Amino acid sequence: YRIQFTKYSGFNPVSIHCHNCSKDLWFAFYNYKNGYLDCKKCRNIDSLEIPQNFYLLLKKISNTHIDKLKTIHVELEAIQFMEKYLHQFMLFHLQGMHQIKSLTFLNEITYS
Repeated sequence: YRIQFTKYSGFNPVSIHCHNCSKDLWFAFYNYKNGYLDCKKCRNIDSLEIPQNFYLLLKKISNTHIDKLKTIHVELEAIQFMEKYLHQFMLFHLQGMHQIKSLTFLNEITYS
């Protein structure tokens, strides 16, 4: 749901090109400083690595209509990783996101 929410809010959490050099991405690094995905060459040292299997799953979910999301099987480890990434992405891009009480609750049940 978060991927679709950010997408329909006008932010694309899953780009197919490096934000800096426009190289096609097969795996990515989330840049905490600019809020976008970078390739290995352009990444910052403190970037969040998004392994290929998770990145490809993010792309698949992003390109799937919201009504068909339930047809995609996702392992718990992938859900937890995607939640971590999307949490960081939304905090960076959506003003006031850190103040949403339901996000605090979601994080408590997701990360506990």
